[in-house]
Amino acid sequence: MSNATIERAGDDVAPTGGWYPWQVLAAVSLCVFMLMGVSIYSFIILVGSLSQELHWSAAQSGGLVSAMWCAAPLALFCTPLVKRFGPWRLIVAGLIVEAISLWALAYISQFWELYTLRIVMGVGKIIIIVSAPVVIAGYFRLGISTALSVFWAAATGSGFALAPLSEYLAQAMGWRQAAHVLGALVLLSLPIAWALFSYGRSAYLAHPARRRDAQDLNIDALTAVAGNAWGQLARAVGPGVLVLTALAIVASGAGAVAVMSHEMTYLGQLGFSDALGANALAALSGMAIFGSLAVGRLLDYRPPAWSAAMIGGGFLFGLVLLLSLRAAPSTAIVFIASGLLGFAAAGSEVLWMNLARLVAPPAIFATAYGGWYFSLQVGYAIGGPLGGMSLDRFGGMGLLLTLIALFVTATLVSLRLATRRA
Repeated sequence: MSNATIERAGDDVAPTGGWYPWQVLAAVSLCVFMLMGVSIYSFIILVGSLSQELHWSAAQSGGLVSAMWCAAPLALFCTPLVKRFGPWRLIVAGLIVEAISLWALAYISQFWELYTLRIVMGVGKIIIIVSAPVVIAGYFRLGISTALSVFWAAATGSGFALAPLSEYLAQAMGWRQAAHVLGALVLLSLPIAWALFSYGRSAYLAHPARRRDAQDLNIDALTAVAGNAWGQLARAVGPGVLVLTALAIVASGAGAVAVMSHEMTYLGQLGFSDALGANALAALSGMAIFGSLAVGRLLDYRPPAWSAAMIGGGFLFGLVLLLSLRAAPSTAIVFIASGLLGFAAAGSEVLWMNLARLVAPPAIFATAYGGWYFSLQVGYAIGGPLGGMSLDRFGGMGLLLTLIALFVTATLVSLRLATRRA
């Protein structure tokens, strides 16, 4: 695949090579599954054990979870790397960074050391997440929304497997050895992903009739991340709406990370075990898979306002159920609430990704995507410490009220934007 121009296989052409081009999507999805699984869910489990050992506060541990998103501005400046090395090579390099970081995690003893390492993990995450849609757009034309939702489902659903696995490893061998094992798993996934991608690319190159010169997402268009492109985007949606949308995406990302970072602590304060908290986190991730896919398909068949309303209802109902646990503890309610929050969080990311695609002229979709992802990363960066401070200062009720404020803001703006563009 050329680094200057990514050739696209038209998936509207009947394939003769099996399930092509889905091999490529499977390869990219496996990579993001491992990325998000170890960098988010596994890290949350490990940093919980680490914080107990080193006597760090909830705000400190939450800050560590979110520190990787300090690398968010890199999302606006990755284009020279993508053009120089190609998006697939960057995905592989990003996973290697994550594996090395996990191995280094086992030797951490100071807060600043882990904070710095977490930022390095953020660099690996950014180059993967920015590069992956470029790879997908290179092989899909029709069905690209479905392909993106499958990709995002793999990202958000990774905790379904890796959260309980990380908890088991941490309990069985300690968090330091668990970090070693998880790093090894990341490296072991690379040959599988490489084989899938190579097989799909070979099928693509073997059938020239599938290739197209025109691009929905041209790699050269990714260079337009400032100046005129941003001006075009502001004129397309209005400067005020653009700013309000960015703030709503920040709120959505902050709420999602606050839930993932502190739900276990909240449940622990109510008397639930750490094992149940880890399983609740896994349930959140499992429902996130369904949420991503369901919202992606719904967006193909119904106006985006339907998805926005469903996501907002999921958030608020899930938080109400968490609030009800204070009066009547129930294991069933824990899992229902976690599932609703996972569904809504993953669906919200897919919704905002597609709203960015819908509001932006095709030529500057990459600009809208970069702005969406940057705003989401800012939300991720502040979500951990914001939730931790709310929990430390005001207890579980303070955490829930903070989450309600964040999700109501995001829901109202998404409904307004979806209605405006429907």
